[in-house]
Amino acid sequence: MLSCKPAAIVIILLAVCLVYLNSFPGAFHYDDFGLFLENPELRDQVGQPLSLVKLVAGRPLSILSLELNLYLGGEDPFWFHLVNLVLHLAVTSLLFFLVARLSGSNGIALLTALLFALHPLQAQTVNYIWARSLLLMSLFLLLAISAAAAGEKKWLTLILFQLAIWSRMDALAALPVLFFLQRRGGKPILILGAFNLAAAACSLVSADNPDMAWNHGTPARYLFDAPLNLFRYLKLMFNPGGHSIFHAVPEPEIMKTSISIFLIAIIVIAVIKIRRVQPLLFAGTAWLILMLLPSLVIPNADPVNESRAYLAFAGAALFTAVLLKYSGKAAGEKLAHLAGRPLQGKISVLTAFALPIACVVLLSLMTINRNSIWNDDIKIWEEAVSINPETHLPAYNLGIALVRGGEIRRGCEVLARAIELNPLDDLSYSSSGYCYELLGETNTAIVYYSRALEINPENTAALESLENLGIAWIRQ
Repeated sequence: MLSCKPAAIVIILLAVCLVYLNSFPGAFHYDDFGLFLENPELRDQVGQPLSLVKLVAGRPLSILSLELNLYLGGEDPFWFHLVNLVLHLAVTSLLFFLVARLSGSNGIALLTALLFALHPLQAQTVNYIWARSLLLMSLFLLLAISAAAAGEKKWLTLILFQLAIWSRMDALAALPVLFFLQRRGGKPILILGAFNLAAAACSLVSADNPDMAWNHGTPARYLFDAPLNLFRYLKLMFNPGGHSIFHAVPEPEIMKTSISIFLIAIIVIAVIKIRRVQPLLFAGTAWLILMLLPSLVIPNADPVNESRAYLAFAGAALFTAVLLKYSGKAAGEKLAHLAGRPLQGKISVLTAFALPIACVVLLSLMTINRNSIWNDDIKIWEEAVSINPETHLPAYNLGIALVRGGEIRRGCEVLARAIELNPLDDLSYSSSGYCYELLGETNTAIVYYSRALEINPENTAALESLENLGIAWIRQ
């Protein structure tokens, strides 16, 4: 398709900038508030050294990136979003060079990069500021793989791999790939990986979050759901649609899980068998599964989260690019045969280009639509509620978004729906109390604060609010 790599990079840059143009100025969402903007441990310690625990098993580079963003650009989402988009462009460009090296084809590399960059699944990672860790991890991890593949000095690969881990621990999933590329004298990469795996394990075991890792309420169920969750991710990749900031996962079903395991086994066996004939299909499938493993086997509050599939989708993009190339070629040859000899060459070329271009254009239009929704915190949660009307968390977060957006009365109404869906969620009660306090309905606010503390006496927001109202709460 192209013999000039600079031309391919220009196409990638122009396509991504055009598709993401409507994503500006951007907006803050969900964890952007609780984990960063309203978290004094992060935002009030810009430039201060991190603790050893955060340095070894945390996300120091991601945290530093957000702190610098805040220091240089303030709380304007435009600058946070701009950095995310620049990182996305850098990751996409690196992916192009890696695939070009692996496949020996600039055409397949360009198509892979465009599918990766413009797929609506990626809109969450680019638009969601807290997903910065995935972008930084992907950048340093692809740089590490590039260095290892090029046979550069091993110390450079080690440094880049450690930077990827310090961006997000999920980078450890790529350890087998780096070891394979450096299998001659690969002991240092194994030592580095083992040290970081041990640190990660300690961090997960000691995590305070009750929905995270081994503190998860139902870790056995989470692992049981892993095969089904893999297919949920595959559906989002290969059958675009139904994208959302929140994906509800139904109760596990033994039959569906058993069928999923059987199908996964068939896919793995088939891909292994064709690895010598179609190494690119094997590489794409292996990368997809490998990079999804942390999300599939380490319990967390969101079994299916679109941003976590960001780098894994590079494998799906490569897989799809190869299939589109061969299917377009086959269709072109068939049409050319039917059309007759004079038109054979022209039809073959047109068909080979038409199918990939149609896919890229369709995905781009879907991503532009996703950007318009991600540009508004209320819209993104309204969409989640419309998809999951009987689930508590989307209703709760929509209520919070409405209050932040100044629609306080409507926020109270939506939070009442959240309480109806989950009557034992103390946060919904304390947030409702805050709503009514803003409306000047103090007595109603006190009722909600009190109910929140009846459910959870450790609800600090409700305790502090009652104290500010001059009411001392006595534990029952």
